[in-house]
Amino acid sequence: MSTSGKCFAILIILFAANWMLALRPSLDLFAKTLMSSTSQQTIEEPQQEIHDIQGCIGGKRTSGDAIVMMIQKNHSTYSGEHSVDIGGPLITLKEAYPQVSKADILLWHEGDFTWDDVPINKLDGMNVRLCNLKHAEGAWGPPPNAQVPPKSPEMPWSVGYRNMIRFYAVTVWDVLADMGYEYVMRLDDDSNFMSPIQYNLFDALRSQDAVYGYRMDVRECGSTDFGPDEFSGWVDSYVNKTQTNPRHGPLTESYCKKMGRFGFYNNFFLTRIDWWRRPEVVHFEKAFDESNYIYSKRYGDLLFHTAAIKLFAEPREVLKYVDWSYAHVTVNHGEWVYGGVSFGTEDPRRKKSKKIKHFQKWMMDRWGLTLDQVGVLSFDCNVTNHLCGVSSCAKTGEHGIELQMGLQGTGPWWQAPALVQCLPKEQWHMFEN
Repeated sequence: MSTSGKCFAILIILFAANWMLALRPSLDLFAKTLMSSTSQQTIEEPQQEIHDIQGCIGGKRTSGDAIVMMIQKNHSTYSGEHSVDIGGPLITLKEAYPQVSKADILLWHEGDFTWDDVPINKLDGMNVRLCNLKHAEGAWGPPPNAQVPPKSPEMPWSVGYRNMIRFYAVTVWDVLADMGYEYVMRLDDDSNFMSPIQYNLFDALRSQDAVYGYRMDVRECGSTDFGPDEFSGWVDSYVNKTQTNPRHGPLTESYCKKMGRFGFYNNFFLTRIDWWRRPEVVHFEKAFDESNYIYSKRYGDLLFHTAAIKLFAEPREVLKYVDWSYAHVTVNHGEWVYGGVSFGTEDPRRKKSKKIKHFQKWMMDRWGLTLDQVGVLSFDCNVTNHLCGVSSCAKTGEHGIELQMGLQGTGPWWQAPALVQCLPKEQWHMFEN
């Protein structure tokens, strides 16, 4: 190539280089716009049915605290025609508990929900994750080789209902730990937070170094509906066989007659997940699971939680929230069949509500008691004698209420007496709130 040709080629190269440098800002802007568009598209389409390893869509873990709720289109045991509104309890929770935004919301289902079923526009500020139980390994279903009686008049609880018991008693701990969570709060679709909660419920548990928190007490252990002798005998046998030293006191009588008499009404609870993965607790879980009592007898997670906590947790590690009002009532074909309400000590309506004032006067006139001396108000003994522990109301065909005494005071609360008042249904309804 001649000297003039070489010079011309060099000029062409320099011109091209300057041209590329001039275009670089535009190219960078184009690349950023393309990347931003791709990223924005990913954020705006959580409804795509692409599950992560835990079977969840619609968000990522943002906290070590999880609020868990089981959802289904129709309840398989109670009110089969009843359609569940998953937005209702979440909206109620958000209104009563502003700090709900600091925890992740995990909605567990059996594959019958999609992202379109979640009213996300009403749940602003809540990190909701929709999680398929069948995608979470080992989370759902009976243990291997278990005998599972179908639903029948003798076993009125569906297999799905018993799967739910096993989830909350046995499998949930490993599932949530694998997802990176440290604390969990359970919420039912019929849970009702009735007064403001101005603090973080998880922080309250942590600040007291507690492992289990609950709101309501219930007497289920020792009831004829749930095999009192068998469950109590099973716990007694386990304690003796393993030489367990119950942390809530020596087992001087049969478990359900003393220590286990009152339990934690665990449709609402908070707990530290790693406590349930301690070797002694895991051993107890495994024994309970292998007994097949969940599927053959319908022994519930309430019975199991209560027994595990009373055997392996110190009393100081159990926190009862008493300042806010809470109700949980199971409805079957339009009838209240189980449940109750606890009035919070800081509920502002206690000074304003005519119903609560009327109830306070009624209770003082009858028994000389104030509302602060009552642990829980349980409705409808006529239907739920296993809750009230008596049959007197059923014999007269009346409804009733039960006042469990001493549960917020001092002393061994599982020995607290219960007072029952039978009354006609029209009078019973005046205590609804």
